[in-house]
Amino acid sequence: MRQKGFSLIEAMLAMVIGLIMSLAAASLAMSYDTGRMSNIASNTANTNGTTAAETINTALEMAGAGLISNHSQICSHLYSTTATNTNSGIELDTIKLDVTTDPNSNHVIFAYGSGGSAASMLKVSVSLANPNDDIGIPQVGSVATGDDILLAYSSAGSGTDCTLRRATAPNAVNGNAGMVNIGLSATAEHNQAIAGVPTYAADFYVIPAQVFNYQEWYSENALLKIKDKITGKVSIVADGVVFLRAQYGVNSGLGLTWQDQLPSQLNNLKAVRTAMVIRSGNREKQANAANCTSTTNSTISFNGWQNAANGSSSVDVSALTNTSGTALIPDWRCYFYKTYTTVTPLRSLAWATAQ
Repeated sequence: MRQKGFSLIEAMLAMVIGLIMSLAAASLAMSYDTGRMSNIASNTANTNGTTAAETINTALEMAGAGLISNHSQICSHLYSTTATNTNSGIELDTIKLDVTTDPNSNHVIFAYGSGGSAASMLKVSVSLANPNDDIGIPQVGSVATGDDILLAYSSAGSGTDCTLRRATAPNAVNGNAGMVNIGLSATAEHNQAIAGVPTYAADFYVIPAQVFNYQEWYSENALLKIKDKITGKVSIVADGVVFLRAQYGVNSGLGLTWQDQLPSQLNNLKAVRTAMVIRSGNREKQANAANCTSTTNSTISFNGWQNAANGSSSVDVSALTNTSGTALIPDWRCYFYKTYTTVTPLRSLAWATAQ
């Protein structure tokens, strides 16, 4: 006579089935969690990469604007002081890519005025022997209070020295329309007393820059940074940027050739391209980095970087170091990496119209 209930075999079979279902559920949960973390890491990299690429592209588009005349750089040195930086006579690069000094990042250095192109240069018919004198501006209304202005020699385009000043009054000083005041002050940006400041003979140039920018962009400690070359202030643009690479796009007659060297003729320079390697925001959950499988090859190639005349189109992330000299990513296998590349046409009037 069969008793009511489950037999021992039936109970054991039920336990086995339950265990299998539990393992399947746990496996599914782990798979979901891994996928979710991968998506989060990917989204973080996308956000950081997009921010970095768009920001440097927007800034680079203005490189050289207002600082090029007759296919030559107007200034080779810049005289200015600020409340935080008393450096003066610093070397001024309209655009420069330093690809050799720092093994952990290329440095992209460029200057521009937001006031526009070199066509806005205004010639002043009288001399400026005293840096505190008012300046007669030929075009009334072209300079407003607070605008940055560059003073350049009459031989603008010969690579001479410029002085950066900030207008303290509009184009009407003491009732005299067409004059702008650049009075010196111990605390004023760009208007402090400068030893050895150039004087300017008649027919010198004033370049209304509105806001003058001289910047250096680079990657350091997995951060994309921007340094104000005048004040020395450093700001963080984006996180997760482990390497920055850049090249010049030079007109070869048959299109652009990409190279590390600045062309001898600026009118042949048409564009700059940058590539950034972005690390994912989340690390793979492995106690031992050697067991990580997110990335198996430490050499990361820059997407679409063919047609390079010279220079590397990849970087070994395992060889990068931080400012203390230790490995930047000792557990590099535990992260995903994405590359973001941009090609930035230069807007400078001279570069844009050169054949």
